[in-house]
Amino acid sequence: MTLEMEKHGALKSLGNKKKKRKHGKALLLKPHKRYYGGAEFYSPRKVQQARDREAEKEAATELLRQKKDEETRRKEAEKREKARMAEERKHMRAAAKEARARKAEEKRLQKEERS
Repeated sequence: MTLEMEKHGALKSLGNKKKKRKHGKALLLKPHKRYYGGAEFYSPRKVQQARDREAEKEAATELLRQKKDEETRRKEAEKREKARMAEERKHMRAAAKEARARKAEEKRLQKEERS
């Protein structure tokens, strides 16, 4: 029974933490020219304009993040391709070296046969 109570308490605590994390963002409303403190009221149009500016700003941020992610993926792909090419060149050099060694051995054997 106590385990169930602990579980319930933990879930309740987690729910409270999630509620605490949810904070709204203040809109970027420009104050009136003659702002002397106190309550300030904005028209629905001004509020909508502020929301539009905020959405535009978030879209630009998201676009920048996507570009950075794409650039990172592109660089990683280039790095993998470069490593693959280097490995391929290494194998080609090894094969050429082996072919030269075989050819030299054949020449040596032919020379010994003639002698």
